[in-house]
Amino acid sequence: MEDEEFVGCISCMNTNDLCDLFALYAENTETYAKMFETCFDIKVPNNLKYICSECVENLEKSTSFKIQTTKSLNMLQNVKDEEYLDESILEEAESSNNEKKLEILKSTSDGEDEEMDVKLCNEQTPKYVPRERKKCHMCNRDFSQKQILNKHLWKAHGFEIS
Repeated sequence: MEDEEFVGCISCMNTNDLCDLFALYAENTETYAKMFETCFDIKVPNNLKYICSECVENLEKSTSFKIQTTKSLNMLQNVKDEEYLDESILEEAESSNNEKKLEILKSTSDGEDEEMDVKLCNEQTPKYVPRERKKCHMCNRDFSQKQILNKHLWKAHGFEIS
């Protein structure tokens, strides 16, 4: 007896309203078999060829959900990286300014009284004034720069600020 090929949905075994797993349909950029592999890491064997329309709908929703989640996670990581870079740049700038002030103080001493140098340094060095952080009115996250807040509002909440 010859092996008969199964003609039915590989997911639910339904035999009605079937679609070819290896064909491109409508607006899809990949086949249903490729969607299984991308979304669930399932490689569909070539001898199984069909999926029903109900399972196609579930597969497309799952694939869209995975893409949405991946994009969101990437965006959140980018925002986190930008905030980290922003803070480290600010800290670097502050430390290099302090080093320059010390160098200027050392070069101008030329044998003058040390108390005078210290007094001069204290008068010229402004006290640290923290910058006002910008807060997102949607999720209450705070940002050090307005442009980072605007980018967050656009990517996370869909608000474009011009």
